[in-house]
Amino acid sequence: MKVSIEEIIESLVITVSLSEIANNSTIREHMDGIKKKNTKDGYISHSKGTTFIALNIAKEMLLNEEDLKNLYIAAYLHDLGLTKVAFMEYDEATITREHCLEGARLISNIPKIENIAEYVKYHHENYDGTGPFGLVGEQIPLMSQILKISDFIDSNYIECRPEAYKWIMSILTNDIDKYVSSKVGKAVIEVISKKTLWRGLNNSDFMDKWLETNKPIVEESLDTYEFLQTAEVYAEIIDIRSSFTARHSRGISELAYLMAKYKGYDENKSIKLKIAGLLHDIGKLAVPIRYINKNGALTDIEYKLVKTHVFYTDLVLKPIKSIDDIREWAISHHEKLDGTGYSRELNHNELGEEQRLLAICDIYQALAEDRPYRRGLKREKCLEIIGKMVENNKLCPKAFEVLKSVTSNL
Repeated sequence: MKVSIEEIIESLVITVSLSEIANNSTIREHMDGIKKKNTKDGYISHSKGTTFIALNIAKEMLLNEEDLKNLYIAAYLHDLGLTKVAFMEYDEATITREHCLEGARLISNIPKIENIAEYVKYHHENYDGTGPFGLVGEQIPLMSQILKISDFIDSNYIECRPEAYKWIMSILTNDIDKYVSSKVGKAVIEVISKKTLWRGLNNSDFMDKWLETNKPIVEESLDTYEFLQTAEVYAEIIDIRSSFTARHSRGISELAYLMAKYKGYDENKSIKLKIAGLLHDIGKLAVPIRYINKNGALTDIEYKLVKTHVFYTDLVLKPIKSIDDIREWAISHHEKLDGTGYSRELNHNELGEEQRLLAICDIYQALAEDRPYRRGLKREKCLEIIGKMVENNKLCPKAFEVLKSVTSNL
């Protein structure tokens, strides 16, 4: 299996957007010690806008292709740490610092792009030393400086608002030395004086075409084991939201792997089923945390909202074209043999063995875990409940036999 780094980047950017939207976040209004006059309503465009600005600055500075590629990846992923911080009740300074730390730590665990972690960690540093980590001047990596100013421009600019343009121009013209070196500042002044930047910020189609033409080539890909390591990052992003599900994705992945090996799958396919377990609930980033942690029964409306997590898991994983089989297994974990599951109401004729195995893993793990409204159940009770579901044609009897055999040794 070869998984494109560029496709993984697109997928991870979606996780940032979902976490902010689910939290009804206004984080970008309170960064850099400035109460911003304007904040974009659509967070999903921020990573792209920051990347667009950063590449314009980098090209003005005549950076080489390797630096352009690293900057391109770092710009898209600079806010990855918000997937964990967006749900915390932090003050402004803590949000700024912690999302930098978390973003760098998550990226450092993704093979082939670990080297950009430092750039992300320091993307809120100010050249005058007033940033969250107190780095001064050339202690701040050049790429971090470019990210800093690009992030600042995109976060504050509102499309077609003359006042936003004037305010940003005033800040950058009068206070640019506070943020970046004179070398970066000179390039910024050149870029903001040209029509290309503002046309792109005002016109998403133009921005898309410009990026398609000017983006660096990212040819790197991950093998099965490297993508397994990356899937652990996805699992950490979702599991951190709730202490009650902090081991859920990993528990399912480990159980799915054992069941796959019991069935006689080869190592590659067994690892792929393990990956599906790690990724199956990533769509819960789009579900408000109050429903996930609710200490009691969900209302019908709340339950419908929770069920949308399958759609969002599909949305997050769809950009990664080489894992269509893994994605299909992951988004089928709530389907039932009799067609009463969700979200596609598949029946026994449409559910393969892998989907059946993962579905039964999910139910067993959920029953065995502590939840806000009950303690985790013992193995015997879990199997009793699942056995009734098998009798009612909800779950696969063959998968149930595998589950019983595998869990007897745990």
